[in-house]
Amino acid sequence: MQRRIFLKSVVKALSALSLITLTRKPAAAAKPSNREILLQTVPVAGFQFYDGDRLWDRLHPNDSLQLVPEPENPHDHQAVKVIWNDNQLGYVPRRDNTAISQMLSRRQPVIARIGELQQSHDPWARLTMNIYMVHV
Repeated sequence: MQRRIFLKSVVKALSALSLITLTRKPAAAAKPSNREILLQTVPVAGFQFYDGDRLWDRLHPNDSLQLVPEPENPHDHQAVKVIWNDNQLGYVPRRDNTAISQMLSRRQPVIARIGELQQSHDPWARLTMNIYMVHV
């Protein structure tokens, strides 16, 4: 059910592209024709099991994240790793990874950035990321 709602929101966003306020990359890294459309804001799954705690003081909102498909993952063939500066922070949550995994496998431009960082005992609340589709 969530997948259907997500896909409907993507279609709606694409069809209303001219009505959307678009987010641009910082001027130094941006190409003037690139536009980013926010697809999801999600927590990083498994944050407590990877390098996040060790790197906590070096992470900042808006830092770029790399999304890497992991089709050989034995628990989820649509798994997508979240990488910051060659360090794994966790995964896109399983409930949210289907469309992102498919887009990455089709080599569609998808980028991610750190959204919010919160000191919390709940690992699901520590780091959120924003995932964008790049419309060229």
